[in-house]
Amino acid sequence: MSLREQKKTQAREKIIAEAERLFRSQGIAATTTRQIAASAGISYQTLYNYFPSKALIVHAIIAAEVGLWGAIVDGLIKRYDGNLMQTLAQINQVGFDQFNEKNMELWREVSVAVFSRSMDETKLISLNQVAHERYHALLLMAQGMGHLDAQVDLHLLAHTLYCLTEYAFLLFFLDHSQDKDAAMSTLQEQINLVIQPYQR
Repeated sequence: MSLREQKKTQAREKIIAEAERLFRSQGIAATTTRQIAASAGISYQTLYNYFPSKALIVHAIIAAEVGLWGAIVDGLIKRYDGNLMQTLAQINQVGFDQFNEKNMELWREVSVAVFSRSMDETKLISLNQVAHERYHALLLMAQGMGHLDAQVDLHLLAHTLYCLTEYAFLLFFLDHSQDKDAAMSTLQEQINLVIQPYQR
């Protein structure tokens, strides 16, 4: 990587880090791109060159989190030993652990922004696809090893798992009083009801 590319990468990372800090301290809606630029020590035009909108900065933060989740889940899928329900539980544990920590408030803000239509929902479609692809990869492996019915529609099943998980996470993000263990337990019960008829 050239020195120029390194500087661009560092500037982008600085913008994201400062935006994340500001979002956490004062919320997405109250944070302006001019504040982010000032906090990152760059001009507003420089920030605009990297991120023409605040929504794209939020998207970059979420994409990094989802990318980390995807990498960890890839490792779990590679180590799949035949216990599908246990692997799905581990995947959910990673999600709740990762998104429950430093970016909990950010995820809440994003959820509210998407629901209220103040943030472009289409920006998150590619992120949703990451989760769907991981579920499909795991189900394909399980089916190939004879642990799932050969006739089951894996895309539909993966989509169902994704929808159940997304709904569980949204409830968890939006309900400040909800217990993480209870949320995970409920999700696992629902997943079990969906998977059980197709297990061998």
